[in-house]
Amino acid sequence: MALPGSGALSIGQIAGEFGGNVAHALNEYYRGGSYVPTHAGTTSIPSSGAIGIGSFYGASKILVVTKNITSQANYNLRNDLINNHSWNEIVPVQVDITIPAGNVIWSTPNGIWAWRIGSALPAGSSVILRNYGYIIGSGGYGVPGRGINTSDGLIDPGYPSSWANATHALYVEWYLTLYNYGYVGGGGGGGGSGYPRYKPYMPSIDPKTPSSQGYRAGAGGGGRGAGYPYQSAAPGGAAQAGAGYTVADGGWGGTNSSYTGGAGGGGGGSPGVVTAGAGGAGGSLGATGATGAVGSGGIAYDGTTGAGPGYAYYRTNSAYLSVPVWGNILGQTY
Repeated sequence: MALPGSGALSIGQIAGEFGGNVAHALNEYYRGGSYVPTHAGTTSIPSSGAIGIGSFYGASKILVVTKNITSQANYNLRNDLINNHSWNEIVPVQVDITIPAGNVIWSTPNGIWAWRIGSALPAGSSVILRNYGYIIGSGGYGVPGRGINTSDGLIDPGYPSSWANATHALYVEWYLTLYNYGYVGGGGGGGGSGYPRYKPYMPSIDPKTPSSQGYRAGAGGGGRGAGYPYQSAAPGGAAQAGAGYTVADGGWGGTNSSYTGGAGGGGGGSPGVVTAGAGGAGGSLGATGATGAVGSGGIAYDGTTGAGPGYAYYRTNSAYLSVPVWGNILGQTY
C-alpha cells in the first residue's frame, strides 16, 4: 500500500512499507538500494545525497498502476509496465486498467492476441481490467474459390499474401479480474469455398460447345470473418473463373456497426446448364464461417467447410480469470 501523499509521515511508516533494519535511518532508503526498488512509484526518492521524510510522500514498494488505454493493436501489459512505468520485473504490481467506451483493442492478422498479460507476474501481483469498449481478434480470410482447367484439373489460386486464420482476444497468464461492460470476442472464421463444377461436352445437346472445354464453372470464394480492423470494402477469397465464365470474389467481413462476416462470392457458370457453388459467409464475431455451397448441374468437385473462430479468452491456468461482469463474450474459451 502506498505511503500517504501528505500530512504526518514517520520513519516507522517508511520502514513498514519498504522494510529495513532496526533502528531505522533514512540513509537505508535510497532509491535503487537494498530496500527501495527503482520504478515509477519511487521516483520522488533520491538515489544519493540529501534525503528527507518529504521524499517519501506517495511512494510505494509495490508498483501501482492505474490507467486508461485507448485504441491500439496487440497490447501487452508486461511490455507496457517495463517500457512506460520503469518496472524491474521483480517487485509485485497492482494494475487497474480501463478501456473507455468507443475504443478498440485488436489483434492484427499475425498478432495472435489483442490483449495479453505477457507473462506470469511476481507473487502478490494483481490485475483488474475494466472494458467498456471492444477487445477483439481479426477475422479469418475466406478460402479462395477454385476453377477447373481444360484438362479437368483443379485450378487452385492459393491464399493471397494477406491470408490469416481468425485471431484471438484475451490471453491470461496471471490472475485477472475482468469487468466486461463491452465486447470481448475472437475473430469470426473465414467462409469455406464453393464447389467448382464441370459439365462434359455433349454435342447432341449443345453442338457449339468446344470439346476441349465443356462447361467449367469456377467456385465462389469464402467471405472474411468478422473482426477488426474492419475490412468490409476489400475482396474476400478470390474465385477462379473456368472456361471463360466470370465469378465474383467473396466479401470480407465485419463493420464497426454489425460485427458480421462478409458474404461469400457467387459461383460462376452458365445459367440453366451448370452453376458452381457460392462461397460460404464469414462467421460473425466469435463464430465459425459457413461451408461453401454445392451448386448445380454437371459434376461437383470439392469445396471446403468454414474455418473456426478465434478465442474470446485463453487461460494458462483455470484459476487465473474471474469475471464479475460478463457483458458480451463471444467465441471459444479455455
